[in-house]
Amino acid sequence: MTALRETAAGASAYDSLNSTLAETGWRMEWVKDERGEKKLVYFALTEADFLHPKEGYHLPSNTFHGTVQRELADILQRRYAGREDVGVFGDLIIKWDTQELEEHCPDVCVVFGLDQKAEENSQCLPNT
Repeated sequence: MTALRETAAGASAYDSLNSTLAETGWRMEWVKDERGEKKLVYFALTEADFLHPKEGYHLPSNTFHGTVQRELADILQRRYAGREDVGVFGDLIIKWDTQELEEHCPDVCVVFGLDQKAEENSQCLPNT
């Protein structure tokens, strides 16, 4: 499948999922076509998108990556199990309290100084 168009940021847009998107990752967006009709378009992720992903971005990984991620999270969870102020999270969006730092989403991270340890967080707002 060929790309529908190149965006200003350099990401290719496609009208359906394909092997290119499976390798690069993707985000979905509703856009208006030349007739003014809304259409769901898949955009390939750029390097910047990988470093600073947003909610809803689809980042590819493989079995080895998933295994290492789970094992590392398990080791860290056992290490900090007795600490109520420490949480171990995976794919947690880190939103910094400063404009100079963009959001990050590490595969595994340890957050210290929590008031309340929750297992179902989707984002973290650390003090900088």
